[in-house]
Amino acid sequence: MTIPTVLIVGRPNVGKSTLFNRLSKSKKAIVCDLPGVTRDLIFSHCEWEDDKEELHNYLLVDSGGVFFEDIDQREFSFQEIIEQKVKEAILNSNIILFITDAKDSLSPYD
Repeated sequence: MTIPTVLIVGRPNVGKSTLFNRLSKSKKAIVCDLPGVTRDLIFSHCEWEDDKEELHNYLLVDSGGVFFEDIDQREFSFQEIIEQKVKEAILNSNIILFITDAKDSLSPYD
């Protein structure tokens, strides 16, 4: 039996790594005010207790910030590599948590 995968996705600096650290009860993800700090996928095995007090295991994944816009092929950058990894993770995830910044209004990237 495989455990479900929960992927956290959103544009840079909306709190994805902060949420990952809270849900995983760890400090695996670096939290910083500068965009682009998280470049690789970060994984943590987690537990969730439902209202019947039953434990459920899942794999939580933090991702780098994404824009998912077309990038000129001549400008192969870290951002494109990050977005390729996130697109692969989306295809392999059972649940996707799309995070936006509640203090800012929605942006075109959201």
